[in-house]
Amino acid sequence: MGDPFGRWSYAPSRGEYDDGTPLRPSNSFARLTGKSIYKQRKDYGQSLLKLQSDFQHHVEHLLTMRLERDLRSAEDCLGRLKGLEEQGRIWGQDVILEVKDQELVLRDVESK
Repeated sequence: MGDPFGRWSYAPSRGEYDDGTPLRPSNSFARLTGKSIYKQRKDYGQSLLKLQSDFQHHVEHLLTMRLERDLRSAEDCLGRLKGLEEQGRIWGQDVILEVKDQELVLRDVESK
């Protein structure tokens, strides 16, 4: 039995653990080539792009605004939205938010 604190100098010889089979390298640690690494990364990138292009989510669209002189930030738009809400001039529209050809698209649920 070994010392749990590493104070003894006794180390078991290979013969104590040797079951007679020669040591062989494992296939799970095969050396990868530059070409195989490139192909793995390319395939992974393509799978990520495919996932992004299939993105769809049901949302409630409230408002579309152009950023102009008095609207320069998201905070400005939220202020305008709150003002319209107080006046009862906001109602939601059910839409599908999706990515199509690397663009965000809002598609009306009812008219498709």
